[in-house]
Amino acid sequence: PAADARPTVAEDLGLDELVAANRAMRQAMLQAVQVVAALRSEEAEQQDEGLTLLLETLGVSFGDDAKVLCQLLRDSGVVPPLASLLADADPVLRTKALLVLGNICSDAVDADSAYTKEALLQEGADRPLFACLDSTDEATVALTCAALQNLCHDLRWAQKAITLGAVPRIEQLATDSNADVARYAAGTLRNMKVRLDEVKAS
Repeated sequence: PAADARPTVAEDLGLDELVAANRAMRQAMLQAVQVVAALRSEEAEQQDEGLTLLLETLGVSFGDDAKVLCQLLRDSGVVPPLASLLADADPVLRTKALLVLGNICSDAVDADSAYTKEALLQEGADRPLFACLDSTDEATVALTCAALQNLCHDLRWAQKAITLGAVPRIEQLATDSNADVARYAAGTLRNMKVRLDEVKAS
């Protein structure tokens, strides 16, 4: 009878999987660098392409893959250009930047999102972000509230909402006729209360 097929040394050690994982990591790193370079461009078309690619990548990244992606983005310097786009005059770029922000600041997407939240504060993203609450563009307001709902899981962001006087506006939006705006604004207030109550109880 023919001898049983035995695994090769490479297969036995799982080297094929390691090589594939290595290749995937290099590709992810290259993509992160390319995205950040596009966001730093002075050309709106390139910025839009970078944001679109980033949203597509985030949309298919889950669990540890999403966590690694977000770390690569932070390490590649995504926060400064993303923060700048929050004040961009182009509503398309602004709303895409807000959508990216809402994703990478979500604990469900990135278990280490606290690092991104801190980096955004250090970059001064708080003022332009809260300013978006007063936009006349409904999509901008909804996405801002969605981002703040995730950000205000963090005590520092909850405190910023207070010190910058954003709470009355968020309370107003919690009763907005737009269901998405109202839901995200109410979620922001709820998350703020949880964090601030924890401080009081400590």
